[in-house]
Amino acid sequence: GNFATWATRSGVEVLTGDFNGDNRTDVALLRQDPGWSTMPVAFSDTDGSFTVTNESIGNFATWATRSGVEILA
Repeated sequence: GNFATWATRSGVEVLTGDFNGDNRTDVALLRQDPGWSTMPVAFSDTDGSFTVTNESIGNFATWATRSGVEILA
């Protein structure tokens, strides 16, 4: 899949912020679903494009589904 497709999936939260400290806005996707084992992040490049990474998040998605967990953005 690709970042745009992942962003449109049901239950996906789109998070923005400067995740790598370069003073540019990046975009991350998060889904509270035990089957979601990676976190796609689009890092903003100087030319206006993005470099997408999709790193493993281990058990994070399972922990995020526990009662009382809320996404803060």
